Amino acid sequence: MYTLNDNSILVTGGGRGLGAAICEVLAQEGANVFVGERDAELAEKTAKRLRDQGLSADAVVMDVGSDDDVNQALKRVHDRFGRIDIVVNNAAIDITAPIDEITAAQWDRVLRTNLRGPIMVTRAAVG
Repeated sequence: MYTLNDNSILVTGGGRGLGAAICEVLAQEGANVFVGERDAELAEKTAKRLRDQGLSADAVVMDVGSDDDVNQALKRVHDRFGRIDIVVNNAAIDITAPIDEITAAQWDRVLRTNLRGPIMVTRAAVG
């Protein structure tokens, strides 16, 4: 049976909601969890909550739409544990507005985060 003990896992969008819940379950199963989040305060709040339960968790500030952020975040995971075993591509954004009100810049941000982000994070993790 496969266990998550000592696996290094990065969860993007891990600072709140479903991402934070995923981080908690993975940490409870023995994983070393990295809470990936654009908002440093949310990332640290989630990581601290897990550490306060005696679980292994670190905050890593990253925007999955930024190649520099992705590379720096993955370097931090590698520096700490020497490897990354699993990536949970959870980060996503949504713009709730009528189609005729969404700007090209807003739509580009959605595509960069929701489509390009998971590919770039996974690529960096296996590279």
